[in-house]
Amino acid sequence: MPERIRALHISDHDDIRDLCMGLWGVRDYIPERFPQWVDSEYMHPFGLFQNNRLEAMGALQVTPERKKAWIKGLRVKLESQRMGFGYRITEHLMDYARQVGVMTLRYGTSTRNKASMGLAEKLGFKLTNSVSYLRLEPPFPAHPAPSPSFVPLVIGPERFHEILATSPDLIESETFAFSWEFYNKDIEGIRQATDIGKVRVIIDGTGEANTVFLSRSELRNDMRTSVYSIFSKNRSVFVDVFSRILGELEETGTDRGAFFLGPRAEEWVQYMVEIPEEYKGRRFLLYEASI
Repeated sequence: MPERIRALHISDHDDIRDLCMGLWGVRDYIPERFPQWVDSEYMHPFGLFQNNRLEAMGALQVTPERKKAWIKGLRVKLESQRMGFGYRITEHLMDYARQVGVMTLRYGTSTRNKASMGLAEKLGFKLTNSVSYLRLEPPFPAHPAPSPSFVPLVIGPERFHEILATSPDLIESETFAFSWEFYNKDIEGIRQATDIGKVRVIIDGTGEANTVFLSRSELRNDMRTSVYSIFSKNRSVFVDVFSRILGELEETGTDRGAFFLGPRAEEWVQYMVEIPEEYKGRRFLLYEASI
């Protein structure tokens, strides 16, 4: 039977689970999220089949106004890689995006995934943002006790948006990374980020925000992962916040902590922890294309 690409349905769940298990094992989030994808009006998952076997998959996530979209969950069966399946499923997602009126398409990946980077560039995507990515596992590094002088305040999306408007140098890029996504700094993007996580801010004596950090924690397959994004203008405050986070990881029995770090935080963290070899220079990347 010839190769074909079609929309995926809940009846494909077992095939998706098998494909993902061969790549990432139980760490892959897609099998758990897939039932939500097929029920969502904003998610459009597709699969590439050859001889009735699922060889590759990917999804298009459109924003409510359908002017922007993300390519999500690209996977190619391990034994079928380097056969062009990733290119063809991505090309199909781009064509579908044009059909539904999308004007800007985004694609996130890691510097660890050279094949994914090459695919994005081959299809005309341009690199528009890059942040440091780090993961730590127990035993977590020794750290000083947090100072009572710095009191993190939990804030909502409107306050976060106001802070970024009055202190644009806190996050200098037009997008920010959190939990393996990039979000716009407008109110819509901020609401999307705060829907899945908590935002805390440190205000200095002048009333200006000098550090903001986002966090979320999830339990999957009996493994707890906590994810943080940290943006700071003050080294002393960053040290306090990072120490506070390490304490949270210990107290909650977290199995791994993942960090997306702004440019100053990326520099300062090297003086606090020994960066694991596989994360030295690792970055999370945002590619964009106008279609």
